[in-house]
Amino acid sequence: MSMAGPFSITGAGTLKIARLAPNQKTVETKHKGKALLFRGTQLTAKCEV
Repeated sequence: MSMAGPFSITGAGTLKIARLAPNQKTVETKHKGKALLFRGTQLTAKCEV
């Protein structure tokens, strides 16, 4: 969930995932050579604008 204050300015940014738990990535199933992500659990990320 993301929240913005009453005076937010629209724009673009990059969300970088810092760390995933072992149960958040697939081991065998891949898409374009990369592991898929599971949704539903929290992860550590940083938003850069």
